[in-house]
Amino acid sequence: MTLLTYVLNLGATTLMLFSGVSGYDHIAGIIYALIYLVLFPGIAFLTWHMALYRALRYDSAFWHILFFITFGLQIGLWGFLAIGMFNGGGGGLIGMIEMMGHGAWLAGIACLCCTVFLVGSMIWGLALLKNVISNFRGAGHSLQRAGAEAGRTAARNQTVRTTAREAVLNAV
Repeated sequence: MTLLTYVLNLGATTLMLFSGVSGYDHIAGIIYALIYLVLFPGIAFLTWHMALYRALRYDSAFWHILFFITFGLQIGLWGFLAIGMFNGGGGGLIGMIEMMGHGAWLAGIACLCCTVFLVGSMIWGLALLKNVISNFRGAGHSLQRAGAEAGRTAARNQTVRTTAREAVLNAV
């Protein structure tokens, strides 16, 4: 669904560029939309998909917190795109109103489809977030536990231990 949403966003911004409506004649919106399409599905996989997998697989408070942070940023991006600022790469609500107001119906309908998918992604994301928060609380996790897990993991890491030992020896 995310990939389809980014494809719709790119299509909407492309149609907005070629609509002939004043103020939508910059290539920057398409470049941003293309960057979102190419980079963000992979970034999402490496950040919140993997964080959620590790949080559930290892019952880890640290990975839950990392998921909350990265997924919160993802929901924020969907909201930014749903608002539809063309120069930011969004083909959402503002673009739809502008396009339909100037009679560019094809671009306006593309923006409407993009907005519907972005809002749908946000609703799906909030439902997922609610379920993960329930899992987080049900497992008895907390921010303190996440900090303790991060500290234990760092203490077990040989590179961190070597760097700390060298820092102490060089300081003396």
